[in-house]
Amino acid sequence: MHRVRTPGRRAKAVMMVLLAVWTAMLFAAHASREVEALNFPIESLDELSVHADIVFVGTVTDRMKDSDTEHRYTFRIDIPLKGGLEKKSELTARVLQFGDEGVLDKGSSYLVLLQKTADGGYTIAGVHQGFIKLKNGRAESRYYSQEEVDRYLARYGLKVKTIYERLVPQDTPAATRHSVRDATSPAVLWTGGLALAALLAWLFARAFRQRRNRI
Repeated sequence: MHRVRTPGRRAKAVMMVLLAVWTAMLFAAHASREVEALNFPIESLDELSVHADIVFVGTVTDRMKDSDTEHRYTFRIDIPLKGGLEKKSELTARVLQFGDEGVLDKGSSYLVLLQKTADGGYTIAGVHQGFIKLKNGRAESRYYSQEEVDRYLARYGLKVKTIYERLVPQDTPAATRHSVRDATSPAVLWTGGLALAALLAWLFARAFRQRRNRI
């Protein structure tokens, strides 16, 4: 006996397919709007610096979460470049957060470009373009190469590598050289020689007494 599909069942199946297609199209449109919201024009570093009110090399000292889409970061100004900032002063700026985008590491150094906001605060210039991590003498950015960052810093007589050398304490090698020089000075060598001679004389006398006692 053959099963006969009724028009009602066929219409129901078609409706289910159309509903699935409509749902997929709605989801795609929503995702597209989210992607468009994250799109923004990419400016060169020189262009971005023209629009920035403040530029500096600084260290992240604190972070505060205002909302799921915005965090506030506090920077210590290590090398002021534009905007009349004072060295070692602190400044807070808002950074937009999209998932993992817009996350700065506490304790890390960055080249930071900021724009003033209507309420008197500061925000990162170019959404996420305006912060470039400086790590181990290298520039880490999704938007700018090491060469472009170095070209920009050259106007201030700087390079990423020289900034790293300025921010990282360099007194440890000097202290090591100083201690080695002191350890090999004539006075230290003379004192060490006398101590070694006294130790050898004591060992020799002890061995001589032990040998005489055996006889």
